[in-house]
Parts: sequence; C-alpha cells; structure tokens
Amino acid sequence: MPTHPQLKRLFALARKAGLSPDDVKAVVADRYGHRSRRGLSDREYEELCRHLQDCAAGAAASSGRLKAGELANLLEITAWLNAEGLPWDRLIVTETDLVQAAQILEDFRRYRSYGRISIAQARKWLAWWGRRPISIWRRAAMIWLEHYRRLNERYFAGILRHVEADARRAA
Repeated sequence: MPTHPQLKRLFALARKAGLSPDDVKAVVADRYGHRSRRGLSDREYEELCRHLQDCAAGAAASSGRLKAGELANLLEITAWLNAEGLPWDRLIVTETDLVQAAQILEDFRRYRSYGRISIAQARKWLAWWGRRPISIWRRAAMIWLEHYRRLNERYFAGILRHVEADARRAA
C-alpha cells in the first residue's frame, strides 16, 4: 500500500502527464483492478510511476501545438481501452486504428476547447464508435483525416453515419 508521500509523487507525475486524479483512479481500476490507489502493491505502484514518467516525457517532447502532450496521453488512453476490448475486439484493432482514434479525439478536444479529454469521455466516444463494424469506422476515419479535417469540419459522427448508410445501401 503506497504511503502518503508516495501518493503525492504519483499525483505529481500524473499532473506532469496531463492526467487528473479521476483519470489516475480509472487507470488503477483498468490496469490493476483496484477501486483505490491505496490498493496498489509496491510493484504495481512502481510500474504505474514508470508509466506516468514515460507519459510525462512524451508530453514534454511533444510539439507546442498539443497542450500538455494530449495526443501522447490519448494514445495511451486508446491503448488502455483497447486492452479492455473497447471499442472493438482487441484482436482486430491495429496500431493505425489506435493512432487514428487518438487523432480524432485530439480534434474533438481542440474543437470543443477542452483542456484535456478524460478517460471517461474517451471511453464514451469509443463505445459509441464501437457500435459500428470496424470496417465502417476505418472508412469514416480515413475520410475525416484525409479530407474534412483540413477543412475544419467538425462533425465526425455525421461522416460515420453516412458511411454506415452507404454500406447498408451497397449490401
């Protein structure tokens, strides 16, 4: 069980990585199955600290365009949620899918003027995307990233719905 100074260190590392206390709690629950940060073993605590240090280093190395290394954090979030089986069966999700999901979430963050996207928000969006076959999502993501993103289009959900309707008509 982490001591009070260890928990302070954990939260300092999380802040540097751009994560909130709620995000840390969600990570602890997702990765280690504990309801509280105090339930971490010494090994789990050290592993989580190393992971947060890596995230913070990625945040510091990211371009100035991204606030607090948000894209690096979103890549981590999409990888964690993929390990849970969200939004699709993790066996069919590629690294490219995770990067594209993180890029689209980053676009959402910038458009909505969020300082950051929480794990809960990312989980909600990925779950909504996951209601469609991955082939539909991949096509919509390709269209968004290649065409509409440059035009400052702000409605990825509409593109996803249109691709889904086109696929139904073609079937």
